[in-house]
Amino acid sequence: MTLTLPDVSEFQTGTSAPNWAGIKTQNGGAAIIRVGYGNSHVDHMLVSNRSTIKTFKYPFCGLYLYMRADQDVSSQIASFVSWIGPTLNPGEIPVLDLEEGGGDQSGRANQWLTAIDKRYGLDTLPLNLRSWLYSGQNFAVDHGLSPIFHSPRHTWVAAYQGSETGLLPHTLWQSTNGKTGANITNWAGCGKCDTSIYHGTLDQLSALGWHPGHTDPPPPGTFPAPSRLAAGKQRVSVPISWAPVTLAGKPPASYTVVAVGLDGKEYARDTTTTTQYILQNLNNGWTYKVRVWANGGPSAPPHAEITIKL
Repeated sequence: MTLTLPDVSEFQTGTSAPNWAGIKTQNGGAAIIRVGYGNSHVDHMLVSNRSTIKTFKYPFCGLYLYMRADQDVSSQIASFVSWIGPTLNPGEIPVLDLEEGGGDQSGRANQWLTAIDKRYGLDTLPLNLRSWLYSGQNFAVDHGLSPIFHSPRHTWVAAYQGSETGLLPHTLWQSTNGKTGANITNWAGCGKCDTSIYHGTLDQLSALGWHPGHTDPPPPGTFPAPSRLAAGKQRVSVPISWAPVTLAGKPPASYTVVAVGLDGKEYARDTTTTTQYILQNLNNGWTYKVRVWANGGPSAPPHAEITIKL
């Protein structure tokens, strides 16, 4: 099952507030709303959007802060907490929107995620029940965020293209800005705004938000890491194979194969529907980490990994 949900801020209000009753009719009650921009601009529609969503008992609501590169992380953490208050509503989950800054941004991301997890008591839960990270596909790869996308922490990736082929592991895919991309949707009171895709049911998505007394992971919704990952004779072209995996008795939509150099950069990435692949155009004398994971589940999957030396 595929679920779509809108990303709403003060920019989508037009002359009136979003029609949250109408949006709930469209998707059952799932949305993401902006909390603020940096440490000094609270979204003008935050209070109205959040309270109305609570009134209509939405099962899931993401709360995101756009982090500014020219402001320190601590002040932006403090502002988020002051705007949201001491507790989350059922189904809500904090989200860091990180898409600007130079160099490796993983330190700033982890500082925000760790502090917010602790502030809202999420640090005692499994990593897949804590706060989320959002970023654009290219920015995440170029600025050191890939390890977070490959971790059990839930992530939300933006890439306005026709399919999810080649994207980092993710829980939500923001596939359109309302003008370009896939799954453009006309939302009640919001029109054609940013829209994201979740591969699962609303109940499964809701389980990923915060709930009182929620200490257990959600029901299984992730393909296991492939086993028996092996490489053939190691040359510039290297055959890779692995054992098939299933989720609830069903095979994945595809597998992703990635070759990462010791410098942390990706030198090969592709998808396949079989359990074997030939890595090509690798460099003689280099060492690579080859990672494989299954695609199509509602949660970010674990990956298998081996090291090859050419």
